[in-house]
Amino acid sequence: MPANAEDAVFRIRFGYPAAVDEMARFVYVETIGNPTLGVADIEKYAEVAHRHGIPLVVDATFSTPILEHPIRWGADVVIHSLSKWIGGHGAGIGGVVIDGGNFDWTQKGNPLYVDPDTGYHGIRWGEAIGKLAFITQLANVGDARSLVIHPASSTHSQLTEREQIDAGLRPELIRLSIGIEHIDDIIADLDQALARV
Repeated sequence: MPANAEDAVFRIRFGYPAAVDEMARFVYVETIGNPTLGVADIEKYAEVAHRHGIPLVVDATFSTPILEHPIRWGADVVIHSLSKWIGGHGAGIGGVVIDGGNFDWTQKGNPLYVDPDTGYHGIRWGEAIGKLAFITQLANVGDARSLVIHPASSTHSQLTEREQIDAGLRPELIRLSIGIEHIDDIIADLDQALARV
């Protein structure tokens, strides 16, 4: 965004896409603005963001998931503060980030996802984790959610390939920890991910 963020938001809101320049990495909007309580036209913001090949990030804290589903209107990422209405208190701090699964994080301009990560033997995260829709790519097990991980490139990437093999860790191993989602949803998610490989 340009240096004057308020001006950029104003120009996007009123149809001036020049507010998104070559330095922009995403367009950000609140579903219901704080403190003015203005309601964002998410479809319009999504149109501007996608025209420039960048994601639309929507803060839906004020609308909550009960009242609004920004991904349906074109948002790529939705965030919520958990210390407001979702948690019902201000006693703890937390947040949630939801990736709608529609944005191509492997496209040019997303170096954290496109460029090789030298700390993990050159893995390109956009390629490695961009295929599953709801099965989360995490290292823990025993979660209520279904989880998947490639140990050779994540939890055991500090070992050389030879050390991994000696420890019984094959490079093709993908570990699944199945959660409490409906089995049909789990199978469908794995099917669509494998179809992309």
